[in-house]
Amino acid sequence: MSRWLSGGNDRPTLVYQLLIIAVAAVVIGITVMVLMPRTGQLAAQAEAAGLQRTLNELRVVLAAKSALASGRPELSLLENPLDRLEHGLQVVDGPCLPSNQPPGSWCFEGAQLSYRLLYEQTVAGQRWPAGSLLRWQITPVTEPAGEAGRMELLRVEQ
Repeated sequence: MSRWLSGGNDRPTLVYQLLIIAVAAVVIGITVMVLMPRTGQLAAQAEAAGLQRTLNELRVVLAAKSALASGRPELSLLENPLDRLEHGLQVVDGPCLPSNQPPGSWCFEGAQLSYRLLYEQTVAGQRWPAGSLLRWQITPVTEPAGEAGRMELLRVEQ
């Protein structure tokens, strides 16, 4: 080691130690700047996949309930299909009011299902900004089995 960096002995000087810390900080900063946008993209992709998976599972639950309900009027009432899903969803209890539903949460009331987006997403062929409240009308299970499980996007509130 040169005398300038060691100050004449074998121990590094304060200047050398600060230089090492500065280089480490720059490397960490560059790494964070590169990874942060990618993390947001991955989170949005995960939300899109989770949204699609949940909608597909709800269609299956509604179709199964419709098949069970044929000929059995006691099963024809449309109960909350979100209760039938095993993975952890953030479900709002109580009325499905826009002010009552935080981003990333589901709500079911009557025959309507709603979800508030965490990230900007493309749903039903249209791009919706983060925070949009999507509402679907669910076909009641009292209709023929071929129609049950159909969900139509009604409107989007922002």
